[in-house]
Amino acid sequence: MNTQNVVEFLSREFSAHSVEGRCSEAYASTDEPIPVPVAPQFAPDYLFGDSIEDPAAVFLGMEQWLHHDDGGHLYLPPIPRHRSLAELRCQAVPREMSWRLTEEYERIHCGYITRGTVGSSNRNRITGLHPGITGLNDPPKGEIFTVANTVKNRLAALGREMPATGHRCYGWVHSSDKLWWTRLSHYILDRFGEDLKAGGLYAAVRATTYGLTMSVPHFLALLELYNHDANTFLTKHGELGLALHEMYKISGLPMGNMIYQEYFPSNKELQQLKSRTPNRYNTFWDLACHYHIALAGIDPLSKKSRPQISLKKFSDYLFKNTDSVLDEPICELSPLTISEVNELIKKSNAQSYTTTGVEDGFAAETKFQTFLWHGVKLIRPTTLLAGYLAIWLKKCVVPYQSSDVLSPEVLFLAVLLAHRKNLCLLPAMTAGIYRGLRQIVSGFSQENSPPTQIPLTKVELPYTYLMAWLVLHRSDMMWAPTSVDPSLPFLQIIENCKWKGRGCEDVRKQL
Repeated sequence: MNTQNVVEFLSREFSAHSVEGRCSEAYASTDEPIPVPVAPQFAPDYLFGDSIEDPAAVFLGMEQWLHHDDGGHLYLPPIPRHRSLAELRCQAVPREMSWRLTEEYERIHCGYITRGTVGSSNRNRITGLHPGITGLNDPPKGEIFTVANTVKNRLAALGREMPATGHRCYGWVHSSDKLWWTRLSHYILDRFGEDLKAGGLYAAVRATTYGLTMSVPHFLALLELYNHDANTFLTKHGELGLALHEMYKISGLPMGNMIYQEYFPSNKELQQLKSRTPNRYNTFWDLACHYHIALAGIDPLSKKSRPQISLKKFSDYLFKNTDSVLDEPICELSPLTISEVNELIKKSNAQSYTTTGVEDGFAAETKFQTFLWHGVKLIRPTTLLAGYLAIWLKKCVVPYQSSDVLSPEVLFLAVLLAHRKNLCLLPAMTAGIYRGLRQIVSGFSQENSPPTQIPLTKVELPYTYLMAWLVLHRSDMMWAPTSVDPSLPFLQIIENCKWKGRGCEDVRKQL
């Protein structure tokens, strides 16, 4: 077995040949590499400290989406496009680590020590994780103890205390039977239950239907114990980290085999998608059109250079009566009438588009109508599921930038999930927790602020999963559930439980 310890990371420059995956005529005249710095989402900065100078280097620019089907020639307005990780993965180069990750031994006994003979003749050679030094009363020779760089110790050095009531936990999911999120989730579980089970998402979606009761004191008490340097929590019962098998038990999210990357595919990728998986392409086109139709229907129309739509507004566009006080049944989006489309065209000042040359395979002088006309067609059921999954991703799993805004970059991932692709949601959620914690710590410990003032920054992270992890290790923090089914995600088991402790001091004593 090969025991060479290498990791893969993106090189700091690559040639245009390798970007295309082949040597095309356009690049045949030069072999000079084109420097393209690595963007943050492509390099493991949290592990290796790789520095990034220009994240915009992977930005491809704004591109219109030209489309033709039985509804005629339609186009979507310019959308920011980026390179995908799949396109850049060939630029990974080996870098040897400075420490040994595994050790190789000969003639290791393997088997059950309770049986007659010990060991197995079939395993003469074994490679295993290199054992560390644990459980020592004294530090190893040449090493000394140091004070852990926890949030509590950092704030003490700055002469500050935690904001007991001022912090707002954006991204914490908590709902009830009468609120829109729970009503919509139950509808989706009933309507698309078999599809979600086939895609391995039913348990994860059901686990977030109610979420977890919010408790800022418990979060702040846990945050005090967070060690930014090691991504661990130093409790009186030991040092704890967010192990993936524990986060899976809590969330039910799949480990997956496709990397999670929020981006809008380039026109080149869309053409490949249309050729290889036309059904997936059609769902994506359907969802992207309805996303922009929902944007056009916002009143008043946003004057931002890049309009945005909230999760709730997009939910109300796709599904009616989600927050009905009269408990009316939820209805799905119905097609627009011609008069409604004309009103939206007038409101948004939408124009037709004519190609001036050959563009995306369409001849010159081809006229395209606005995407708004796509609204007269019946929405696809898979598109409805993908629309919900896009909302679910940004509300529960990977809230970022603003937990209330649905960005177009998440639409493609939602389409992949709706078509049962196995995305790496579990690592993405766990990484989101670490990112959010680091951002909070950075804001709390700004040295240019007054000595006793805590700068409160808006930070979105999957609080619900983090706090469920706390209860997993410290069950005395919550009142016990009335019933327990070990097959369910832990978050679902404790969804109706109440927190113990009346304030930060009570919780601190427990931790």
